[in-house]
Amino acid sequence: MSIETSPQLPRRLDNIQALRGVAALSVLFYHLALFIRDGIFTGQSGFPAGPWDQGWAGVDLFFVVSGFIMVWTTRDIAPSIRSSADFLWRRVTRIYPLWWICAGIMLVYFMLAYNMPAAPDRVSGPGEAWAYALKSFALFPQENPPLLGLGWTLIHEMWFYLVFTVILVLPKKYLIPALLLWAFATMIHYAFSGAIEAEQAVRKLITSPLNLEFIGGAIVAWMLLNRPPVSQHMGRAIFLVGLAWLTLAMVFNIRFAAEDHHLIRTVIYGPAMIFLVWGSTVLALSGGVSVPKWLIQLGDWSYALYLIHYIVLIAMKRGLEELGLSNMLGGGGLAIIIFSLAAIAFSLIASGVLHTLVERPLIRWFRRRKSRSPVQMSG
Repeated sequence: MSIETSPQLPRRLDNIQALRGVAALSVLFYHLALFIRDGIFTGQSGFPAGPWDQGWAGVDLFFVVSGFIMVWTTRDIAPSIRSSADFLWRRVTRIYPLWWICAGIMLVYFMLAYNMPAAPDRVSGPGEAWAYALKSFALFPQENPPLLGLGWTLIHEMWFYLVFTVILVLPKKYLIPALLLWAFATMIHYAFSGAIEAEQAVRKLITSPLNLEFIGGAIVAWMLLNRPPVSQHMGRAIFLVGLAWLTLAMVFNIRFAAEDHHLIRTVIYGPAMIFLVWGSTVLALSGGVSVPKWLIQLGDWSYALYLIHYIVLIAMKRGLEELGLSNMLGGGGLAIIIFSLAAIAFSLIASGVLHTLVERPLIRWFRRRKSRSPVQMSG
């Protein structure tokens, strides 16, 4: 069976939702391991290295999926300034409201803990803190991570969306040339610009190799929409190549902290995520895979889970300290297992509540305000 057997391609793909859920969960595992390793309990005997230490690679999967979704969901949009503006409106109203809520929680936490809207290691003093906080809410690139540290990925997402907004103005036939030009410009500038200082945050964002992951996902979507259909057997092979690549990367990269080196993480994990997205989509379109409903649901919660899990971990750690349980429970394996299971459970519950009661109603409200928009997005 091949993709061409489907009379109409769906706008929402269950495999993509599932991959988003897996990506968010992997980042949760990564941060959970960091919290435990930093010492949750008094007398803790440490925490072993494992695949969870590469859970940050879920971000690379998010970027590839984002590029894919941008092309897949705008395939029927006629190029125009209005449709591009509508696209950007939907992206902005999808990203910012939930970000403002979670960043606001962190601002309150910093005010209570440090009497200023920032952690002391991110600003030189109270005078700089409010400017830092405002930039954080705006997702404007700056030297240090924003109020909620993982928001650095949203800064990249917004850059992706801005560039793609410009590309949407162009005739469809220029999509691939524009993406390739963007990739070429990124690689050339990165290769010949030398080391970029941390304070050159905007330039660092624009020339980041992580752009290539977004572009890779976009090209995969374009190929599936415009090239001859790929067989189910080939889709399975592509997916297995991605899975094998990812497995090898996690095994041999176990002690290499690539999270701060965008070029290395792009080279190591980018291709694996591209193959996973490509292969799983072929399988989904050809009926070669059935995605469990709970995994699709997790994908629906993925943005909320990505943002809220770190806040849950902070709250749990501080709660243990305030109640004196970090001393009482000791640092044995049982205490770590209990904490881990509780952290995962509370993160999932919080994300489900946040998605159901806040994120989804806000999305519907913004879409009603833009009901005349020609762009019909999902996710």
